[in-house]
Amino acid sequence: MKKIFDEHSANKQSEDSLLTKIQRVTRYALFWNFWEATVSQILQIGTQTLLFLHINKILFGLQGTFFALVFGIVHVANLGLEFAIIPYFPYFSSSKHHFKKFFYHYLIPQFFIFLSIPFFIFYLLPPSWISHIIMPLRASKGMITIAWICIVSEGIKKNARAILYLAFKNKVTAVTEIIHYVGYSCCLWSMYLLHYPFSLHTLIIPFCILSLITMIMLVLKVYALYCLLPDHADEVMHYSFKKFNKNRLFIFINHACRIIFSDNFLITFFAQTKGLIEAGTAHLMSSITFGMTYCVQRLFAPTGGALFSHIRAIDHRLSQTIFSQLVRRITYTLIVLTVLLLLGIVIIVTTQNTAWRSTIIPYLIIFFLSHIIESLFMIFEKIYIAYEQPLYITACNLLSVIACYILYLLLFKKTLIYFVIGSMIIRMITFIVLCGIAFKKWGFSITTKQT
Repeated sequence: MKKIFDEHSANKQSEDSLLTKIQRVTRYALFWNFWEATVSQILQIGTQTLLFLHINKILFGLQGTFFALVFGIVHVANLGLEFAIIPYFPYFSSSKHHFKKFFYHYLIPQFFIFLSIPFFIFYLLPPSWISHIIMPLRASKGMITIAWICIVSEGIKKNARAILYLAFKNKVTAVTEIIHYVGYSCCLWSMYLLHYPFSLHTLIIPFCILSLITMIMLVLKVYALYCLLPDHADEVMHYSFKKFNKNRLFIFINHACRIIFSDNFLITFFAQTKGLIEAGTAHLMSSITFGMTYCVQRLFAPTGGALFSHIRAIDHRLSQTIFSQLVRRITYTLIVLTVLLLLGIVIIVTTQNTAWRSTIIPYLIIFFLSHIIESLFMIFEKIYIAYEQPLYITACNLLSVIACYILYLLLFKKTLIYFVIGSMIIRMITFIVLCGIAFKKWGFSITTKQT
């Protein structure tokens, strides 16, 4: 398991400590994650703002709902595979023989699950969502087929990225994602400058094509990684098919619970309850706040999962040290983001447009708080998954969903903002509980000091 750190340190002195090597690999991963997050989200926010200002608001809401639905389906339909692999990646990446097990036991079946999505979509979604969201998409010729292609390609990309992140191939994932965002932005900006009329097809098809291209790029990189593996493992490593699937089941339930607190759900929820124009406004605010907090998710979540995957079996105290460093960096980043949000609210409040003040600020606060809270959850979830204890996060998230549903029945008909604030409070309480459990079981806390 240490060889992956040695690979990034081959030109350094042999007396470097394991911690020094890990820090070097971490800096490498964070560097490329930073550039991926920065470039992709600047382009994403700029492009979505352009669309919001220059196209029909219903069309903007429909394309936002389309993407929310696609990515929400991918997230749930993947059945937690990208997280379930975390504690077992050292085993699967130890030899070609072991990697083939992962490919045939999990990746191939998952591919067919993505292929089967269109056959179940009308049975899984509530009738009201089909009438408000699916039917407008269905009215656009071929849009369901395009959605199907996007679901399959983004699903494959999701698992390919997870494998490359765990192998610390962050440069590959960063370059691929930047290519996707640059290509998509260039397509839309070119149409705008050439005065080409926007439609649902012109907004979705370029994304679909680029998704397929970047999917092929990532799959080829995973295959190249496979080719570098030895035929057989040098050391004896254990793997339990039954335990893997048990952990994956809990992770899937956890993800199904968490999707309720995600942007994808909130945007489709607004589309179903308040119409596509409101969904479009929610989509724009989601893009802005997601861009602000994406650095937290991309900088720390993939890197943290990869680190815990490789370190937990080597040195528990070292895991505590790495965790402390990650949390400290997340805290500093969140402070900066909060200051930026407050500055943005002040600018909006001082504008003369009362309509913007009455609609933009609530959405900004809702989505920013949602992103911040879920970002805090991520690093603790990585610990529970790496230590093969997903039951705790699943139980906590399931209880928080039940509590939010009760709150929905009590408050939603009165006012939306009270329901949202109450939901955020419930999520924060859940986060505190997870922190307490992690500290009691493994000694992980935000005040862990390096020794």
